[in-house]
Amino acid sequence: MGPSADSLELRSKHRYEEATRIQFSPGVYELNDGDRLLRGEPMDFQTHLYGPGEMDRLLQKAGLSQVRSYSSFGKTPAATEAALESEILLSECTA
Repeated sequence: MGPSADSLELRSKHRYEEATRIQFSPGVYELNDGDRLLRGEPMDFQTHLYGPGEMDRLLQKAGLSQVRSYSSFGKTPAATEAALESEILLSECTA
């Protein structure tokens, strides 16, 4: 058997609604054999983008306490003003 010509591609578009702070990412995964489409699978991700302190308030409202936010897995404390520009925001809390 020779090498496979199969390829998996993701075709997607993104749009952001500022009023709801939701990023919509509809798309389709396509499995191709050369120029021939073997299979397509649609997907539709919707991601709500939270503002500084918003997730902390939601976690506390859910009954969790001692909520701490970090901007890295090394537990670097997240500064409120930097939270909007951070690629990662982790929360640690107690039930």
